Amino acid sequence: MKEISIEKLRNNLMTGISYMMPVIVIAGVTLGVTTLLGQVFFGVNVGKKELLEQSDGIIKFLAWTNQIGGKGMFSLMYPVLAGYIAFAIADRPGMAPGMLGGLLAVKLNAGFIGAVLIGFVAGYVIVYLNRIIKLERKYIGVKSLFLLPVLGSACVYVLSMWVVGPIGTAFSQLSKLAVNSIGQGGGAVLSAALAAARAFDFGGPVNKMAGTIGKQLYFDTGYSYIALMLGSIIPPIGVGLSTQLSKLFFKKEVFEPQLQAGGLSCLILGLLGISEGVLPFIISDVGIIPICMIGSGVGGALGFAMGSNVFPGSSYGFFMWPIVDNIVGFLIALACGVLIVTVLMLLHAKRRFDKNLTVAK
Repeated sequence: MKEISIEKLRNNLMTGISYMMPVIVIAGVTLGVTTLLGQVFFGVNVGKKELLEQSDGIIKFLAWTNQIGGKGMFSLMYPVLAGYIAFAIADRPGMAPGMLGGLLAVKLNAGFIGAVLIGFVAGYVIVYLNRIIKLERKYIGVKSLFLLPVLGSACVYVLSMWVVGPIGTAFSQLSKLAVNSIGQGGGAVLSAALAAARAFDFGGPVNKMAGTIGKQLYFDTGYSYIALMLGSIIPPIGVGLSTQLSKLFFKKEVFEPQLQAGGLSCLILGLLGISEGVLPFIISDVGIIPICMIGSGVGGALGFAMGSNVFPGSSYGFFMWPIVDNIVGFLIALACGVLIVTVLMLLHAKRRFDKNLTVAK
């Protein structure tokens, strides 16, 4: 049996999530764009099933793309997640049993956690079967293409029905109970924590774990994902904007030359929904991390409190902001978070500039 470690488990999970993300992105963008086009140009909700039968032309096409394409793609999320977790553990023989487990997780209403669990179960079942089944080398194809997938799938059927399914369902119910019990105030605090975690390491393990938790809450309970979006775009926009305003406020550039030069790129990337433009800043000065976390936390809490929401995986660029639920609340939360990051960045940069100037003298 392969040695199991926390690092390997995390890597296997992230493999599944990384392959799942394109599925979510396609589904989210398809649903968002078709819904927007239907509302703006035709004044209809293209998510209504009757439009598939009663309408013609472009409206029927938008309804078909939304319901069959977007929602259909969305249904592949858990099979792909579980399949690639199993693939990361057991290579190709684990793929089909893992995808089967993901499909069963959907059918059993086991949710995100159920799909993750069955992906790990399928992968390690295949690893175990591969270890105990000994065949001559000339039969290796029969083993990898037939015995392991078939026997592994049989185990997945049994374990999904009697073990993983009930665990995943119970966890989903507990998540719903917890979300319903914390109320509006507790939800704002949770959103602030998720947004702040998102702004902690920009693509690192804390950022990814916050995103994973946010997806689980969204798909299993309907909890707003807006904090995760705001936590991704507030820091680059705020940091980039501060470099552009520094000369206006202080009559001089208080940022280091290489950071000043990269500020505009950071701002543009933030508007495009890409947070990695902040990385050169936090590498140069880790003191920027708390600033980003504070602004993101405030923005995330406000976004939740104002009832904004967004589909996980949708592009966070400005061109997709119109599909955000309660766009006004989102823009207010975004503006407040960006303002906090910008002001704190300017004060922080000015303090460092003055300190360095004093040391130089």
